[in-house]
Amino acid sequence: MDKLIDYYWTSPEFKKYSDNGTPVENQFDMLMKMALSKEVYPVIGEKFINPLLAPEDCTFHIMDLDDYLTIKAIRLGHIAKEIRRREGELLKLEKVIPGVLAQYDAPTFPALDGLVRQSCELCGSSFISQENLVMHYLRKHGGISRPALSSGGEVH
Repeated sequence: MDKLIDYYWTSPEFKKYSDNGTPVENQFDMLMKMALSKEVYPVIGEKFINPLLAPEDCTFHIMDLDDYLTIKAIRLGHIAKEIRRREGELLKLEKVIPGVLAQYDAPTFPALDGLVRQSCELCGSSFISQENLVMHYLRKHGGISRPALSSGGEVH
């Protein structure tokens, strides 16, 4: 799916629609139709958006732009969490083998530096997007209706 989307956003067709002012949401819908025509099925289940949904109530639909951006935000959160976990492993290794960190250039991710952190007021965990915070509330705190936001805490 990502390859298809990357192809589309860099194609002359996208430029044509972009230049004539077609809203991005409409372009994304056209992209989903193109995916279906190529036997790529960009579906999402409601249970992905709301994990507390009973299986019998779960429906599926063709992804829209909001669904796609939610998936990307969740994925970015998982990538950031993996980076922090690996960094922690290296810091532990440094205690056992002094100087090991000096042998490696740690990557930097400037695109992540400016992100506003959304924090859970119940447990202090922090997230890079509102969507990740909402998913956390649904999964960890039983679906509290309106999460309150603050800053600080561990980023997920």
